[in-house]
Amino acid sequence: MANLADVFTESERTNWLKAWLAINIAKSGPEQFAENEARTLQGNIYNAILTSGAVACTGCQTANLLKCPSSGICKKRGAQGLCTSMHDTASKTPANVCIKVLNEIAKQHKYHNPSWKITVAIHWASNPWEIAKAYFPPDGYAEKASAQDTDFNGIISFLMNCKHFDNKFSFPIAPGKTHPPCLLTKARDIGRTVRHSSTCKVTDTDLQGMFITLTSLLTDQICLANDVAAQEAVRKLAKLQTDVLKLTTEEIINLLESARNKLKKVDHITENITKAMDEMRIYIENCRKDLNAHTDKCKMELDEHISKCKKQLDGHRQMSAETDYDESCKDFRRRLMAHYDDTSSNIPLSNLDQSLDKRIEDIYATPNIHRIQIQKDGKRIKQEQVLTYTDIFYTDGEPNRRIYLQGEPGSGKSTFSANLVHNWSHGIQLTSATPSKTTAFDDVSTIQKFKFLFFVTLRDSRGQADVTQMIKKQLIDTTFSEDERADVYKLFVQIMNTEICLVIREGLDEWVSPDGSNLAEPSMAEFQNDTCTVLTTSRPWKLADERIKNSQIDILLEIEGINNPY
Repeated sequence: MANLADVFTESERTNWLKAWLAINIAKSGPEQFAENEARTLQGNIYNAILTSGAVACTGCQTANLLKCPSSGICKKRGAQGLCTSMHDTASKTPANVCIKVLNEIAKQHKYHNPSWKITVAIHWASNPWEIAKAYFPPDGYAEKASAQDTDFNGIISFLMNCKHFDNKFSFPIAPGKTHPPCLLTKARDIGRTVRHSSTCKVTDTDLQGMFITLTSLLTDQICLANDVAAQEAVRKLAKLQTDVLKLTTEEIINLLESARNKLKKVDHITENITKAMDEMRIYIENCRKDLNAHTDKCKMELDEHISKCKKQLDGHRQMSAETDYDESCKDFRRRLMAHYDDTSSNIPLSNLDQSLDKRIEDIYATPNIHRIQIQKDGKRIKQEQVLTYTDIFYTDGEPNRRIYLQGEPGSGKSTFSANLVHNWSHGIQLTSATPSKTTAFDDVSTIQKFKFLFFVTLRDSRGQADVTQMIKKQLIDTTFSEDERADVYKLFVQIMNTEICLVIREGLDEWVSPDGSNLAEPSMAEFQNDTCTVLTTSRPWKLADERIKNSQIDILLEIEGINNPY
């Protein structure tokens, strides 16, 4: 039996899944057509048998209308025995109308053997689909009340077995025994082939043949070519047939592979539980043999055994949860890096024309950054030049959690931030690449210690007070689909509480607090102080705001263009 991963890693198993999907799509095509024609068939039957003043009967059971025994339906032992399938209750006198309906249904059956045991006579007058069921295979359809409830095989059987459809298609309806199989026969065989495949594989050639057959059926010129639902199914089949991404995007493939891993883990846990329960049962039986002498001992050992099994189960659950979390974090990081590569790795060459840009690694030059010492009296004095990430993020070996980088317009604040983001996203390639001409800020391993980097531009979040909401809007909402976001939000909350993160707030001077708020900068309240580092860039005038306390600044830096520009 194939597992889910095989479907997506082996082309023929993927073909098998495509065939399943093709059948589901194709089934939606003739649904409404079949239901409409069932209504027409019902009307034709009752119009043919109802005389003036006669009314349709809704009180007869199908069993009351058939003789006992009826070949292929009744199970009766001996002439005086009771039927154990349909005629197991006393028969009422059938209404003449229902007998006529039964005869008309039989006349319309191409092979004169309606599936009486799955159709209910009391519903013939009220539900046209109950009449249609007489032309279905005899098993598995008793509870189907509409075309939407019925599978592809049932609908195709209705179209094939009822004479009403003989003039509804451009081809003779033939089962394929003495005549070449028609499109309906081929379509029905496709369903059987896919459903009963022992290998869950379909070759490329067979798959293309299936698409051709299903499309040809749904575009038959007599009726289906003009049916809206059928043509919508044709469009979906064409899209499925040409899907170069094997039915789904890479994100969906990762999700399904993750689901497979979960199932494997659950199976493993179930085996352990079963084994443990068997051991407990055997142990209890042994204890009962000498209950009086060993009650206390057996109870203690049994409790220990139960505790051990519970710990083992809890351990597996925790391991599974941790594995799921790690995989989700990896996917989140990968998405963030791809987003940054698309949005932050190209720098405009001129503020006058933002469309002219280049990759940051092609134009980046070492920035001229100095540490600014804040004296006790508030005076700020320029100190030594900073040339490594370590000097930015650490002071005497202790991490700087609140970092501020100030600079005048055009001094390179945004470019430095973009390069930092680029280095974090491409850290592995950068550390393994050929050494560059300069050694400044080449210690990318320092920023690789941050498991997550969240880069937000404050000018795009004016009026928002919370950085977490900015991250949701600027990063999560633009990187993940609407269906994924709720789960990613939950993951993000867990990341904020547990992982080492770097948040870059770009352009504090361009941010405006919400109306009625006295905030000098956006809130970082939801991030943990001991795991989150915040790098904020701004023009100097903003950092002179008295609401930003010196005690809240672990390190203040100033950027003044590039180092040795000439």
